[in-house]
Amino acid sequence: MDRLGIYIYLGVLFLVACYVLFYVLPIFINELDKRLRRKSFASSLTDAYEANPPEFKHVEILAKAERLSKNCQKEAIETLLRRNLKSKESYSKEKIEYFDDLIKKIELKEPFEGIADNLKIHLEHLDRTLGRSGYDFRPFTSELRDLAANKIKARKMNNYIAAISLLVGIVGTGLGVVGYFNGDSAVIKPVIEEKISNDPIKQD
Repeated sequence: MDRLGIYIYLGVLFLVACYVLFYVLPIFINELDKRLRRKSFASSLTDAYEANPPEFKHVEILAKAERLSKNCQKEAIETLLRRNLKSKESYSKEKIEYFDDLIKKIELKEPFEGIADNLKIHLEHLDRTLGRSGYDFRPFTSELRDLAANKIKARKMNNYIAAISLLVGIVGTGLGVVGYFNGDSAVIKPVIEEKISNDPIKQD
């Protein structure tokens, strides 16, 4: 490999390292931290329930200790709910009703959690207006919240795919450039040596 090929290869490695360090790694660390905090909250809530089912205000204190938003609290409790619904060993009607009640209280306290702020203002106005007439606004907001959550998940997945694709593209380009220069040197060098050996001036 000649010097230019080495420089190009090192440059490509540097770009890949910067991309991973400043883009991919922060996203990964943020998601990992959020997942660990949800897991810690779920574990604390399970332990508290086994000792004595805590009131909603105490559940909020547990969530606050983990710096969880209302949406993250709901996701953690929904995970516990699914886990207990699937498990024959830990299933109990009282536990299912307790977790279900917590989810409903979170939705009542923050009905527009997880919805974009520019929509939240209008939804709060509609909720105040329609709520006076007895209209139940929660199914509509629940659908919007689910759509927003799915959009966020799709955006994260697209970011991961784009990151991996770009990383593979950069590495492939670097390897292609290095291979090109290696192949070029391997072809040119024998030709030059043959011309020198056949040159009568050089032979004299």
